[in-house]
Amino acid sequence: VHLNNFEINAGTTSLDKLIAETKHGILVERTGWPLADPVSGSFSCEVRSGFLIEKGELAGAVKLCIVTGGMYEMLDKKLVELSKERETSLASSNELESSGTVPYAKFEKIVVAGK
Repeated sequence: VHLNNFEINAGTTSLDKLIAETKHGILVERTGWPLADPVSGSFSCEVRSGFLIEKGELAGAVKLCIVTGGMYEMLDKKLVELSKERETSLASSNELESSGTVPYAKFEKIVVAGK
């Protein structure tokens, strides 16, 4: 089971404002293919391109980092806001292809492991 050709509507807040309103967090720009259980929603994925956010400003690149959690809980209880900017991406792994156009999403209290 995988998503293909999907779109998520944009929010109303700029990405710059989402960053400025974040005291401590990570801006994830690119991940590896996630390991996910479609029944439980549990997932983990490597952050391949990301930046640390400290006091509302980008504070350097994030390296060797994994994001993990429950997707259903994240969308239901931890989603704070969506950006008005959207990005389109194409990913493929083991003959599966997935594409989507999505806004940046700000979540709270997500499990992150790494440097």
